[in-house]
Amino acid sequence: MSNFQRYEPVLIDSTAVTTFMTCPRKYFYRIILGFTPKDTPPYFSFGSAYHKFREILTRSMQDEIDGKPRTENEAFLLALEGALLYAKKHHKEPKVGTNFDFLTTERLKISCLKAYEHWLKERKLGQIKVLEAEQPFVLQMDDGRWITGRCDELISWSGSLWARDFKTSSKTGPWYERGLEPNDQFTRYTYATGKLSGKRVKGMVVEVLYNTKKEGPKIETYLTGRTPGQLAVWEREHSWWADVIDKSRKEDCWPMNPKSCVMCEYHNVCKTITESAQMSKLKADFKCEPWDASKAGE
Repeated sequence: MSNFQRYEPVLIDSTAVTTFMTCPRKYFYRIILGFTPKDTPPYFSFGSAYHKFREILTRSMQDEIDGKPRTENEAFLLALEGALLYAKKHHKEPKVGTNFDFLTTERLKISCLKAYEHWLKERKLGQIKVLEAEQPFVLQMDDGRWITGRCDELISWSGSLWARDFKTSSKTGPWYERGLEPNDQFTRYTYATGKLSGKRVKGMVVEVLYNTKKEGPKIETYLTGRTPGQLAVWEREHSWWADVIDKSRKEDCWPMNPKSCVMCEYHNVCKTITESAQMSKLKADFKCEPWDASKAGE
C-alpha cells in the first residue's frame, strides 16, 4: 500500500505492542497507516468523558484561588463541567435498543456523582495521597529502546507506592479480574513509574466504574501487584516483541492472524481479495487519525 502515508510513531506504547500481539495486519492498518473507524463506539467516548472528570477532579484540588485551595465541591463542579463539555463534543447519544443505549449523558452525570462520593470517602480516610497525576513518561529501557505512556496517577497508599488507573466497564468480578494479569499496560506502568521514581512501585490500583443496563453506576477497586521478577520477565519479553515488530517493518510484512478476525473492525478489509480493493475499503469506511500515545488516556 505504497500510496498511503505511514505514521508509525517513534516511541512504542502499550496499545501499539498489544495491537501487534493481537494481529500484525491490524497493527499495520491502525498504528502505521492510522486508519480507525469513522464512528466512535459509545463506550469509548463515555469512558473518555469519565476519564476527563477524574483528571480534572484531581488536578483542580492541586490548584489555588487567591492563595486558597479549592473546596471539594468546587472541584466536583469544575470536573463535571469538563466531562460534560467533552461529552457534548465527542459523545453521541446511543440509539435506544442498542447494546450500549444506557451510556447516555444522564448516566454520565450520575456516574460522576457516584465517583465523587467514592472520592470523598477516600479523602476522609486519608490513606491515599496522590503524588503525580496525568504524567506522560518517556523511558529508555536496558535494551536501548524507548517506550512511552501516560499513567493516570502515582499514589502513596499507607506508605507504599502504587500506580493507579481509572477504567470503565460493563464486566465485573471474575470476568474483569481475568484481565488484570497478564496485562501489558499494568506491568508497563508499574515498571515505568518504578524506574522514573527510583523506588519500588508495588503494582496497580485499578479503579473501575461499572455500568450495565440493569446495574450501576458503582465503583469497584482491584489490586494487581508485580514482583521484581515479573517486571524482569516483562522487560525481556517486550524486547522480543519489539524485535518481531522490527522484522515486520524491515520486510514490510504484516501477517494476518485469523484467530482475531471474529471481533476485528478491519475484517471486511482483510477479506477483500486485492490490495487496491483493500485500500479503497480503508478510504471509504475508515478515517485517517494517526495513533497518538500522548492522548491514550483520553
